Order: sequence, then C-alpha cells, then structure tokens
Amino acid sequence: MVKTLYARFKEAELIEKEVYTESPFRVQQKTIGYMWSGKKTLFLKDGREFRFSMWHHFMDDVGTTLWKPSEEKMEKAFKPILITIDGCLYDVNWHTEYMDKHIYGTKKGKFMNHKYSQIIKKKIKDGSWKEDSDIHIII
Repeated sequence: MVKTLYARFKEAELIEKEVYTESPFRVQQKTIGYMWSGKKTLFLKDGREFRFSMWHHFMDDVGTTLWKPSEEKMEKAFKPILITIDGCLYDVNWHTEYMDKHIYGTKKGKFMNHKYSQIIKKKIKDGSWKEDSDIHIII
C-alpha cells in the first residue's frame, strides 16, 4: 500500500502543528453517501508549510449529524495542493514527482511538460539532480 504524503509526515514525526483552514464538512448528497470538503495546513518542524485539500465521496456516510469519517479515512482523503520549495509555495501537480521513495520538486514546474519531465527523471535516477539548482528533494 502506498502511503499518503500526510501519513509519511506523521510517521516521520515532522509535523509541528496542523491547522484546519476549512473544517471538513458535508457538501453534497450522492445516491450513496455524501461528498465532503475541507482544507488544512501542516507546519513542519523545519519551517516548511504544506497545504492539503479534500474533496472526497464517503460512501458510508448515512447523513446523520453523528456520522463523521474516521481519522484514517480523513488522512487518506486529504491530498497535498501546495508545497514549500525554498520558502515559496508551489502547486503540487506541476512541481513534484514521487520516485524512489522520495518526493522531488522543481521550482520551474517542469514535471507537467513530458519532455522536461523525462530529463528530470533521468537526472534523479542517475543522481545528477544534485547538481541542478532547480531540483529539490522534498521528503
């Protein structure tokens, strides 16, 4: 099973503080269950900041005020949207890649461009990424 970025941070005890910027709540009823939304920010002990968002369909939500997703389900539902690279926030989809049990980031957002993405992945595999000032290891 692949661990979420949130789970990796918790396991490595890197989180100093986490703040819900939008508490999880029901958004929309579905045929079975409900859609939930929420946002949170993690502040790591090294000063980095990671922002997470959730838009998730909990099919076992029966719609009562007593029902809430378990912490485990909530952790899996939150996806990273912004990460810190060199003190600035960057969009995860454009700027990160998971390879070899690490998450790498690039300030120029080249992971969305297939040609440049292949070049960066090659640099990560052969270790030459360390000489490229644009590529950073996130965790």
